Amino acid sequence: IPRLARLLGDVGKVAVLDAGKVPPGKRDAWIAKQIKSGVQILVLNPVCVSTGINSMVPYFSTDVWYENPACNPVTLRQAKGRTRRIGQVLEKRSYFLVYEETTQAIAHRLLLHKVGIGEAADGLDATAALQAAGVGTADALVARDLGRALFDALTHEPSEARIAA
Repeated sequence: IPRLARLLGDVGKVAVLDAGKVPPGKRDAWIAKQIKSGVQILVLNPVCVSTGINSMVPYFSTDVWYENPACNPVTLRQAKGRTRRIGQVLEKRSYFLVYEETTQAIAHRLLLHKVGIGEAADGLDATAALQAAGVGTADALVARDLGRALFDALTHEPSEARIAA
């Protein structure tokens, strides 16, 4: 994280939210203080802002994920939701830094499938909701867990792993 913050410092003013130094109850105020001081880039673990933080809405419009958040769709949806709220006027962008044709890419696709199922369950995606209810076809990876998906991908030929993932 220190190296990432240093590199990003060439682009804009950076703050690093260290969960060990800023307790959950004080994170919203800490973020507000950083914003007032001119911070343009906030580096943090998505778990740090997964619940209860709303001060980032009008200030941050781009999420860059350089690690898969434990293949946990709840963490991903909640953390992305910190900058996607009513009142946000900036265009929202999310980038996921993933190496192609790796287990990281397989895990990322599985995470996105899980997010899709969560959105379907919440009624946010009508097509996915129909698939989750058994109407139409659904991707086989949706029902699989991370370990099984990675094992299957690693025990097949590379071209088969790409197709299966």
